[in-house]
Amino acid sequence: MKVSCIIPLYNCENIQRLLDSIERNSIKPYEIIIVDDNSSLDYGFHDMNIKFIKIDENYGPSKARNIGAKEARGEVLLFLDSDVEIEDNLLQKIIKFFSDKNTYQVYSGSYSSFIPDDNTFTKYKTAYMKYIHENAPSESNFVLGACTAILKKDFIEWNENYRYAEDTYWGHELFYKYNKKIFFDRNAQVKHHKRYNFFNWLRNDFNIASGMVSSYLIFFPNRNKQSFSHVSHNQILGLILSCLAIITFLLNSKLLALLCLITWFVLSKNLVKSIQQKSELNFILVIILAFINSVTHFAGVSYGFLKFLVSLK
Repeated sequence: MKVSCIIPLYNCENIQRLLDSIERNSIKPYEIIIVDDNSSLDYGFHDMNIKFIKIDENYGPSKARNIGAKEARGEVLLFLDSDVEIEDNLLQKIIKFFSDKNTYQVYSGSYSSFIPDDNTFTKYKTAYMKYIHENAPSESNFVLGACTAILKKDFIEWNENYRYAEDTYWGHELFYKYNKKIFFDRNAQVKHHKRYNFFNWLRNDFNIASGMVSSYLIFFPNRNKQSFSHVSHNQILGLILSCLAIITFLLNSKLLALLCLITWFVLSKNLVKSIQQKSELNFILVIILAFINSVTHFAGVSYGFLKFLVSLK
């Protein structure tokens, strides 16, 4: 079975790390297609096994993936982000998965617990994503865009209007609209080499929350088919309570604010405990960051909801 690796690329300085990890696989891909989304960096790929496509404008990863998929000649399309590093047996796992008789059409990997640096925000974000992925069900309605494979005959184009949370939308569209079954493999782990500081952490989570809520609203009528598996009810309630805590505090209702804060912590304690253990950050610091994270997500959700309402007019 032939696998085409499709890699959207935008100003990633260490894509060679991903290419080296692909090379370490015992089974080699049929082809590697890199789609440069108008990077300012100059890449010199001279390997004859790499097909390099340069776009003249920055459209976002969805369009880059679609361009790569159209060029691909393999039976399996494996989408990889340029800032990850894959396992030495990932291609073997994917080929076996699609060769075996099963009812799934899509295969998604997950993030490992690998932390690329000692920065507080990188540690927190990595541990947070690991918590989300290790608690996600195997039969899923979302994919990890950084490592997802689909048979070419089942491929549906990525929505190019989404620059953030595009993998959530694509997963929901595949699952709810096209009835594709998605297998989320928690044991197929990629190392994510993205580094965060305070500002890009907040910006990233705000934009992801904004993009995710519009996907939820679009596919909400089909929600009875399966819940939105990677967002728990506790997380949703936590977003609301974190904002209520701030609002009631500003309105000088300190007792009510304290009650909201305590309830938020009770709902978030498993998340906080897991992040603290994985990141080895100070427990109080993790609580503070988790609270800031909840408020940021709520702000992103509110913004996405307003954008969705405006789009209906």
